[in-house]
Amino acid sequence: MKVGFIVDTTAYFPREYTDKHNIGVVHMKYSLDGVEYVEGRPGEPEFEGFFELYSQAKDTIKTACPSVQDYEDAYNKALEQHDCVICITLASVLSATNSMAQNAAEAFEGKVHVIDGKNGAGPTIQFLIELGIDLASKGVDAEEIVARIKERSDSSVATFSLNDLTYVVRGGRLSPSKAFMANMLGVKPLLIMNEEGLKPVSKIRGTAKIIQALLDGTPEDAVRISIPHINMADEAAKILEAVKQKCPNAIITIDTFGPIIGGHTGPKLIATLACTK
Repeated sequence: MKVGFIVDTTAYFPREYTDKHNIGVVHMKYSLDGVEYVEGRPGEPEFEGFFELYSQAKDTIKTACPSVQDYEDAYNKALEQHDCVICITLASVLSATNSMAQNAAEAFEGKVHVIDGKNGAGPTIQFLIELGIDLASKGVDAEEIVARIKERSDSSVATFSLNDLTYVVRGGRLSPSKAFMANMLGVKPLLIMNEEGLKPVSKIRGTAKIIQALLDGTPEDAVRISIPHINMADEAAKILEAVKQKCPNAIITIDTFGPIIGGHTGPKLIATLACTK
């Protein structure tokens, strides 16, 4: 049985990877100042130039998930080459994307399996796809692949720190006065991602303490780790070296987030994402 895979653009796979593994990609959209854009892919001009564009915008970003028709089209295309399809979406607590994908799957009589990427976006979705592709290449059937992906998803942890609170204010999630004081004092929120969404767990002052908190949030028995960031490459490199010491057997990468996620968090973010299975 040939198993295909579909993600949305918030998985933030480079185009080369999805082309190599024949992964279908459904695009998210966003609008700024009344102009609609399609979310690009890492390395592409519209992706890399997003924050410059956003910094000049007058309005807050508005994001839109793919439609049921978008998913139906993607399923039909994938089923031309595969016997069944596994679709992994942005976490349902963050977006209606999973609901759209589920609704579209109903017309395909069990040939499409939709999985909620519970613990976030970006590299957490990549972890699940990597496992699925490996299992499919070994001839594992779709039901077992789905079960194993869900198991990995349940084992994943995600810890975030926002370094610039300006965009959180623009989105109405924090008062300007609180953001001003926090920025002046160097206080940054530490958040975790779970099935209830992003939850603040503490406030930390200083970059060194943020790096340590992100390291502490990474389990020692992790098998796959990502350090995604937005415009915080130096901090990501420091965390990478520390994580290598703590988790010597894990596969570790430095990754990125794009417009849909970054538009709400702002141009300064760093995280550690990990799974233990």
